[in-house]
Amino acid sequence: MARLEEKHVLLEAIKAGYNRVVGKCGCGEDTSCYGCLRSYRNQFAHQKMQRGPVKEYLAAVLAVMEEE
Repeated sequence: MARLEEKHVLLEAIKAGYNRVVGKCGCGEDTSCYGCLRSYRNQFAHQKMQRGPVKEYLAAVLAVMEEE
């Protein structure tokens, strides 16, 4: 069983999240879609969700983690 407390597992999870919001879905950075962030469970927040800030944050986290 993989655990997020193991650095390599956490790094892979963050990379997977980044790959989801990198822009392959085709939506703009100031919005979101069901290909990146939206789901039925978070539909109450769809108007507030933006892919760009999430992408920037995850890129910064990855940069720090990959330095270590």
